[in-house]
Amino acid sequence: MLAGHGGCGPHGLALAAWHRGFHASAYISKEGALFKDTVRNDDKKRVLELVHEGFLYDIGQTGIELHHDPLTLDGMEAALHDGRVPVILISTWQLNRSRVPHWVTVCAMDDQFVYLHDPEIDTDVGETVADKQYLPVDRRVFDRMSRYGKIQPLQAAVIVGPRR
Repeated sequence: MLAGHGGCGPHGLALAAWHRGFHASAYISKEGALFKDTVRNDDKKRVLELVHEGFLYDIGQTGIELHHDPLTLDGMEAALHDGRVPVILISTWQLNRSRVPHWVTVCAMDDQFVYLHDPEIDTDVGETVADKQYLPVDRRVFDRMSRYGKIQPLQAAVIVGPRR
């Protein structure tokens, strides 16, 4: 996501869900091409801008709701209650001390925890699917991990479902 074409960002994920027959909405705390400041090459920056512009055009041809606000915990709870799935961009620092943007799904919430499913399973170290399901994360820790970057932290989420 940091150096690629931008297709694995919130705009691309929302479009992928839409094209697979699901309702989708995206919550993004910033406008413009994401992660452009992490790319040094001007040609790559322009590619990110062009891909972003293409995504905005494509989103305009769908019923995808695009919000330029972060998704709140209340919004996540409402989505879960309605049978929709919040897919949240996190920084993996709280999980493994690596500052990498990563997508997880929110499976459940209670008064103390946000429960995550992490699709990244490292079978080389013996992890199984069960190791990455319903990971309890304290709400305060989740609030910190659901931001990526230091200077102007990005918050992004895609809410998927139900089928159209």
